[in-house]
Amino acid sequence: MKISQNFDILFKFCFVIVDIYNQLFELHRQFLDQRKNEKIITVYYGQNMNADELQRQKENIGGLISINTFLLTRIDQTIALEELSYSNVLESVFYEIEIDTSITTKPYANVTVENKSGILLSIGSVFRIESVKMNQNGIWLVKLKWGNDVQMQLKHTLELIKNKIGDIPTLFLTVGMLWDKVGDYSKSDMYYRALIENLPKDNMDTGKLHNFIGDLFCSRGDYSLAISQHERAIAIYKTSLLAPTHHLFAYTYGNIGLIHSQSGNYYAALKYFNITLDTLLKTLPPNHLDLTQTYSNIAQVYRNICNYTLSLENNKRILEIQLAHFSPVHSSIATTLNNIGSLFLHKSDGITALKYHRKALMVQLKSLSHDHLSVANTYNNMGLVYHFRKEYTKALDNFNKALDIQQKLTEPSNMGMTLINIAMVQCEKRQFTLALENLEKTLGIYKKVYSLNHPTIALVYDCFGSVYQIKGEFKMALKMFENVLKIQSQCFPNNHPDIGGTYNNLGGVHDDMGDYERALKYYYKALVLAHEILPQNHPDIELYQHNITEVKRKLA
Repeated sequence: MKISQNFDILFKFCFVIVDIYNQLFELHRQFLDQRKNEKIITVYYGQNMNADELQRQKENIGGLISINTFLLTRIDQTIALEELSYSNVLESVFYEIEIDTSITTKPYANVTVENKSGILLSIGSVFRIESVKMNQNGIWLVKLKWGNDVQMQLKHTLELIKNKIGDIPTLFLTVGMLWDKVGDYSKSDMYYRALIENLPKDNMDTGKLHNFIGDLFCSRGDYSLAISQHERAIAIYKTSLLAPTHHLFAYTYGNIGLIHSQSGNYYAALKYFNITLDTLLKTLPPNHLDLTQTYSNIAQVYRNICNYTLSLENNKRILEIQLAHFSPVHSSIATTLNNIGSLFLHKSDGITALKYHRKALMVQLKSLSHDHLSVANTYNNMGLVYHFRKEYTKALDNFNKALDIQQKLTEPSNMGMTLINIAMVQCEKRQFTLALENLEKTLGIYKKVYSLNHPTIALVYDCFGSVYQIKGEFKMALKMFENVLKIQSQCFPNNHPDIGGTYNNLGGVHDDMGDYERALKYYYKALVLAHEILPQNHPDIELYQHNITEVKRKLA
């Protein structure tokens, strides 16, 4: 069946939906009159769902969720629990929904449907996911909230979308985004295509839509589809007779650069970022704040290819622009000082690195609260410098300062990198049990936030592998690095530099085990991949070549 035919059917149902909605709106007024003294109403609803759908909700704590049907909920928690069926295949999920009665954007009311009475929530109601936890009976308890702060969050999200796509009719887009949110990409893509097919081909707003959909594809890791959407946007802007210096060209080239950067195609990323910069400089003064994001993107690419000198040049340019616009104690200046400090650490200049991180801390303590997350990040940076200088006590002191701040915040995932940093210092001190305990904590935290094939999970396994390798437990080290490779192969292109690093790690473990033939195989894999994508003077290439030479010497 053609997409257009599907939408004909959907629109026939629209009249029924509108009629139900209008009736519910009338009942809603009566319902509120009867409950004038109740500021908060709590309702309950149970359902079974597959593990992937539940995982997406676990990963979206603090985010918004919308219902795409009219939902009959219960006021009595016990009745709602009794109605929840159990399945050996699906997860049992029980929702507790807190509703602020002062919010009237979507109707709800007490109704009776097929001898079942409860609160009927309107299609399109939007809630924030407050928490997702399993109780002692194996039921997942999901707390949702509908209040003023949720409405503000929704309003902000919709404003961001409007700024990106203009005044495009958003029915298809909204439905597509909902399917995107729950991970059903085939359905979301169908709605996006339907929207595009119903818009003029040479309209500037259609180009903005392609940009927006490109961003969505990028966020789910579909890099080739993302690039194709941005390229279509550029083609539309050209046929719309926009000036080559129009900001939409710069924005789109910048997006393509970011996708190449995330894919590990650093030279392609540099090409597009430089096109973006050239486009912006034709219409903006050289110290305009809008230039700083592009300089930052360029600096990050140079950092990734280990050209720290050029990365420093771009970060110092950012600092010059910021100092021309902001007070010397602005938090953005602290961020740039931290970036410069990290680059000096990469250049093995710990003294200068520490100087910049201390400057950043001084700025933050004057402009932010002392328990701000950015302050914790600076303590982490200082800890890394002390780790590099083998001043382990000072390193742990700074990491613990960061941890103290992060533990006061509501999001546990903030602690992840700090626990990793602490674990790696403990590994250096041969405190393997403590190191492994902290990595286990980190893995537990991240599994509640990220999908199991997320690069952040791979990072934790990589640290596990390093600890086990230093500890001499080579089989466990191999297992961990193989886990890393499995995740990377699912979320990165085949020639991503991080995959080369994992090949090298696998080679290193086999090398330590005396299995030189297998070690050589992995070292060569790492080298071939690095030659594909990295500059010939990159330190990784030098390292892989050195490892190959050493193993050949051992075999000889």
